[in-house]
Amino acid sequence: MRIETTKRKLKGSMSLFSLLAFLDWRQILKLAIKIRPTSWSESPVIEWRNAGDTIFSALINVLEQHGVDPYLTIVKIKALEVSDNNERRQGDY
Repeated sequence: MRIETTKRKLKGSMSLFSLLAFLDWRQILKLAIKIRPTSWSESPVIEWRNAGDTIFSALINVLEQHGVDPYLTIVKIKALEVSDNNERRQGDY
């Protein structure tokens, strides 16, 4: 699925924070809803994991549209805490 975005060329480097702030989050949410509409039903708590996954998928899609390769982009992490159910092994993606 592809969403229409206003194209602007960015050159150089920027922080992950800046990159995420630059993205059109309304478009990301629209795409997430389009990917799996049932995740956004009357009782979203039941589908919370699927809703999270669709936001993740939409974000990856939009990053790729803007020329960011999410698989080759390296981010320096000072500290990251993840709960056991969110922890993923290398290679899960």
